[in-house]
Amino acid sequence: MTAPVRVERDGPLAIVTLASPPLNLWDDAVMDGYEAALDELEASPPRAALFRAEGRVVSGGVDVGAVFARIDSSAEGGALWERLLRLPARLEALPYPTVASAHALCLTASFELALACDLLVAAESARFGLVERVVGLTPSMGGTQRLVERSGGGERGSDGAEHPAQSDA
Repeated sequence: MTAPVRVERDGPLAIVTLASPPLNLWDDAVMDGYEAALDELEASPPRAALFRAEGRVVSGGVDVGAVFARIDSSAEGGALWERLLRLPARLEALPYPTVASAHALCLTASFELALACDLLVAAESARFGLVERVVGLTPSMGGTQRLVERSGGGERGSDGAEHPAQSDA
């Protein structure tokens, strides 16, 4: 089985690709993959890093059943919460330019990681959303705060709806 997240080098550029078809849903393997990718980028810094996805969507979100089904205690829930907060914090702390590219639907955790990059480049076909409230959750990786910073304030983007790339949020 191919790893759902891979790092490739093109000269001084590192390219981190999410490839977990058909919807690039976040589960433990994807989180492990991003953690390993960040380990590699921290150990062997490139000149810049591009974060991208393959397939019809950037990500359809988190595989709620797979990620939350194994949580049996508040300690396990707390550990997951800390893990989710660490990923974008590590990405944000990289000492070189980071770029996220989005070609299509980009929800929840993938959108939160994209917001942690220095630049988010989106095709007109891209759609974004922090839609966790649909399943009774709240965005847990700092995306609501980063979205407000990026969009200049207001409520747009944190309303649980998808927004087209050409909109102002």
